[in-house]
Amino acid sequence: MKKNKKKKNFNNKDTAAVVLRGMKKLKDKISILKKIKQELEKTEKAVQIRSLGCCSHGGKNYYYYYENSVRKYVKAGDRKLLESLQQHYYNRKLLRTVKEEIEGYRKALKVLKEIPDHEKVFSSIPEVKRNLIKPYETKGNPFVASVMKGYGPNSAYESMRIREDRFNSKVYPTLSGYRVRSKDEVMITDYLCAHGFLFVYEQPLKLDGITYYPDFTLYNGVNGESVIWEHFGSVDDPEYAAKNFQKLEVYQRNGYRIGINLFITVDGRRNSFHGEDIEKTAQRIKEVLNI
Repeated sequence: MKKNKKKKNFNNKDTAAVVLRGMKKLKDKISILKKIKQELEKTEKAVQIRSLGCCSHGGKNYYYYYENSVRKYVKAGDRKLLESLQQHYYNRKLLRTVKEEIEGYRKALKVLKEIPDHEKVFSSIPEVKRNLIKPYETKGNPFVASVMKGYGPNSAYESMRIREDRFNSKVYPTLSGYRVRSKDEVMITDYLCAHGFLFVYEQPLKLDGITYYPDFTLYNGVNGESVIWEHFGSVDDPEYAAKNFQKLEVYQRNGYRIGINLFITVDGRRNSFHGEDIEKTAQRIKEVLNI
């Protein structure tokens, strides 16, 4: 009996991974070819004799080359010259092919970079407007649905969070509709919204039996992967710093690593936190989440 082969199903994460691996292979190939090209160009630059010909007469082969448009025959037995001439011929042909190959790989790489990604359409829409949309990706991906419907701005959770303010702190409105606890967080929130990040402000996270509320939890809307962004705004306060150091220890015990799935920005009395810090951190998160 013929066995039915099990068909492997590929999801969007698999496809993205394949494309990224393909792009890396192309870049590696281009790098190798560039080195070959440089070596060949250096070798062939000083060569004046450009071709080797061969003709037959009386059952014998005679080799010749052109120098300054004058045909010259290679002496019988001068194998060293024959090898040199033929090597130059091979090098020149190889150089032409390598140049064409580099150009071909560059075009392929450009095509891969320019392929539109329909999965990014939803995340490109400002956060405040996403609540009005039922994204196609939600089907089979409860993750996006739970993020937007359960924890987004104007959600029941967000209203409850402000109403049951744990810190009795001042609330600052943002362009996205989220209400946050500091001016620094307003800057971060507005940047994330303007650049299409999918995130939740103070989404509950249970670790070691205790519920924590990371400032920002950012997601890849396709595969559901996430990272945390904590902003510590009063690091000059010893009590505040000690409390957050304990929180970082909890994160570490539960598998969170700074620069991998946990990102931290800080500010103090000298107002050392700037837009450049937000952009740098956001770009790093974008690379990690592959969004």
